[in-house]
Amino acid sequence: MATIDVSKLISNPLFSNAFQIVRQTVVYVGPGRFNTLDSSPIDVVGVIQPSTPNDLERLPEGAKLHENITVYTKQPLSVEPQTGLEDGYTDIVLWDNKRWLVKYIIENFLNYGSGWNKVIATLEPSHV
Repeated sequence: MATIDVSKLISNPLFSNAFQIVRQTVVYVGPGRFNTLDSSPIDVVGVIQPSTPNDLERLPEGAKLHENITVYTKQPLSVEPQTGLEDGYTDIVLWDNKRWLVKYIIENFLNYGSGWNKVIATLEPSHV
């Protein structure tokens, strides 16, 4: 068990950012047809910064080509299924007037101290 609780830094106004989380759900609309709906935004406080080279080393090769941010927050976040076998949809981080898709949970320390996690989010492709 960790002896140093750094989770207080995540909510410290000197280091933190206010942003929002949107949860996605799927609604059945007919045979073979589903719609993805966004929930109401949840106000969250955490630390957001550009992904470091060490963070990017943990990603698959193709993911390194996109614009990525690293998010530290006490809020549990959901990740897009990687194999296609799991249920669920990724959470969306609304920050800097952009939508960021949570792609990878790098470190999950929700069981240590007050708990926090570290995720990498990728800029959502614009819908033209």
